[in-house]
Amino acid sequence: VRAHPKFPGVGKSYLDQLRSFGIPADDITDAHSVEPFLAASDLVCTCFSNVHLDHAFLCRHSPVPLGQVLLMMAGPEIKQFVLGQQGFWRLPLTCSGIGKMATSCTEIQTLFNHLISDPQGALSYHENCRSLPGPGAVKRIIQSVQMELVDCNRRKVA
Repeated sequence: VRAHPKFPGVGKSYLDQLRSFGIPADDITDAHSVEPFLAASDLVCTCFSNVHLDHAFLCRHSPVPLGQVLLMMAGPEIKQFVLGQQGFWRLPLTCSGIGKMATSCTEIQTLFNHLISDPQGALSYHENCRSLPGPGAVKRIIQSVQMELVDCNRRKVA
């Protein structure tokens, strides 16, 4: 369990809930780096968090699968929050096979049980992560925007 920095007191309650279901869990809220824990996890469960991206890009650079991600997006409150934050409901990475999104409590349980026991799913997730853009793509985008700005400024001057 790693509580969000904005909500420091909730980690213990999540930990207690997991343990009450017999799920072994540790609180890593105070860990300086989350990456070693992401790399060691068979299944990363999160709500709306950058940890999904962190895990996907770790997998992109890994020669072997590092598990999978389950986005637990159940309930109208999370849907309203996500829509308000980004303007759309389905997360683009999940549409590309990078993570699974559960939108009900029943679906969370079903997907959790499936993903935790599905080695083929981890291979597929890893393959999809390997298609993510590398560091060179960001540089090319920045260069393209810079060139467009230069051209725009030239047209203004002319």
